[in-house]
Amino acid sequence: MVTRSGLLGLAVLLAALSPLTAAHGAARDARPPSPMGTPDPASSDGSAGTAEGFLPSGCEQSLTATLDNHEPVLGEIITFAVTVSNNSPDPAPLDLWIHASGQHFNFVHKLAAGTLAGNATVTRNVRVRVPEPWWVAGLWAVKLHIGTFSFDICDTESFDVVVSSSLTAGGTETAFESLVPEGDFFASATGSTVAVTPNPFVSRTSIRYAIEEAADVRLTVYDALGREVAVLVDGRQEAGAHSAVFDASGLAAGTYVYRLTAGDEVRTGQLTLAR
Repeated sequence: MVTRSGLLGLAVLLAALSPLTAAHGAARDARPPSPMGTPDPASSDGSAGTAEGFLPSGCEQSLTATLDNHEPVLGEIITFAVTVSNNSPDPAPLDLWIHASGQHFNFVHKLAAGTLAGNATVTRNVRVRVPEPWWVAGLWAVKLHIGTFSFDICDTESFDVVVSSSLTAGGTETAFESLVPEGDFFASATGSTVAVTPNPFVSRTSIRYAIEEAADVRLTVYDALGREVAVLVDGRQEAGAHSAVFDASGLAAGTYVYRLTAGDEVRTGQLTLAR
């Protein structure tokens, strides 16, 4: 049996707890609402979505890319010109994938994989077909990543893509479709290969490259502001292995970029001058 004094004690306890309960409810109500749309994205090959910002330390590979069309229509093919450099002397296994987010949807899809040789740079065209359903139309944030699919991101290039509601037949209904051929995407199977040793370097480094057929070759070096600081090769060369020495003894420490043009093919990569 509850006595009168027991009821009085319970009332005092409830009165004391009332402000705490109200404060907890206010804090809960102040939380931002959950984001609209689907749960964390699942990739088109079944793995979880990309965790932005989970970056491995000491990554020595870099990615640059351009996009030929920022305003495609549904079902159209867009092409990324992708350049990946390995600034380590050791071979690097790498994945390339796309993360497209917009219209309350996310797509994460592995485009290619392979191993990039030490101190090498490759440039490839990556073709992707825009999906066809009407709900894809609108603004998309599109990112290309290299690293280990899909959580260890080494480097990223970002693009804003506005998809028109017009239609070109041939798209898919589920994802941004990869049209990259199978095989080792990063292998330098054709064209010229480039190796820089040492890199980083103190004053001089050797840039070694090979071309598969005779071509007009130009090898230049640029500083971080895009200014040409050296022309190492400029002329016709026969097929085979070649090398050039970059003497940076009169330049400031920092990052430089070499550009090797052999016929219609272009290779770029980073040079690190240390003091």
